[in-house]
Amino acid sequence: MAYKFHGSFIDEFQRMSDELYNLAIESGLDADIPLEGWTMSHLISHLSNVYHRMNLRIGATESPQFTDQYHTGAEAISRFKATRDALVQRLTEVDSATHCWNWTGSNQNKHWIERRIAHETAIHLLDALASIDISKAAHYSFDGNFAIDGVEEFRETFLARLEKDFKGPESDVTIRLTADDSSFSEAFTIGQHHIHHATSHTNADFEYISSPSNLYKFVWNRWLSDGDNEASMLWKAYVTV
Repeated sequence: MAYKFHGSFIDEFQRMSDELYNLAIESGLDADIPLEGWTMSHLISHLSNVYHRMNLRIGATESPQFTDQYHTGAEAISRFKATRDALVQRLTEVDSATHCWNWTGSNQNKHWIERRIAHETAIHLLDALASIDISKAAHYSFDGNFAIDGVEEFRETFLARLEKDFKGPESDVTIRLTADDSSFSEAFTIGQHHIHHATSHTNADFEYISSPSNLYKFVWNRWLSDGDNEASMLWKAYVTV
């Protein structure tokens, strides 16, 4: 799998989870997360569960059994840090040949986990920023190659899951996302019962040209620095992530 991002997903994961940890303390655990309908406690508990679940998948050949846990106060903060640190340590210890189960049926390795947790943390970092000020989330900038990889990871990892029960507009609509500082372009077609990747030759009904960070935020329905537009409103109306 050829990633656009050639840095370290683990380094990005650690940096952003540190940022998120500090934001949780700054905003307070009762702070509202605007998009999710959660509080900060819910957000960091969710991530703690994700980190622990990913840790259990390292070395596993089938989906491990796990019951989510939700905490408040100091316990939520300490568990967030503990599960993050344990996952980083485990990923550092195992070699690249170690089998790591994931739901896609392919790429059953630790690199898939490293990539997934980096993007999971990145998107929820935006949520944590929005708990303080939505404009902070809208104007937060990611490394351009990391952001482009995030759009591709969304396509590779989540489209098939969304397709299962997808309900879209009666007529097909194709939205093309184009980076304003590179040759990157990605298109998606949504219809009454489907969402799929469109080829470069597919005519687009809407084209959104913006920074890589905004394209990344677009597919994950987060806040755009240049504001909502017709394409993003259509996407938000039908694509739930």
